[in-house]
Amino acid sequence: MPERYHALQELLDCSLQMQRQAEAGEWLDVIETGARRQQLIDCFFERPVAAEESHDVEQVLRKMLQINEAIEELAVSSRGNAGNSIGAIQQGRRAVNAYAENT
Repeated sequence: MPERYHALQELLDCSLQMQRQAEAGEWLDVIETGARRQQLIDCFFERPVAAEESHDVEQVLRKMLQINEAIEELAVSSRGNAGNSIGAIQQGRRAVNAYAENT
């Protein structure tokens, strides 16, 4: 069943690509690649997992879960950084307004 092993590798590659995109802050690309990965998952599991491939499937799924957790951590961090940037912009706006009121 080489096509099944190829499909598993493609799932893992897609997950790794999502992680690289998240690390680069390319969140729209993460979403697009995630949608593609979901299609691959749906296609792969249209057919039941055979006993002889269950170990490989389990390993890939565990790795994908680890990658998902890393992506989630990057998303939380990115969201925090965005919040800090927005806070700095708001603080700058308040400073400009205060200056304008006192001149």
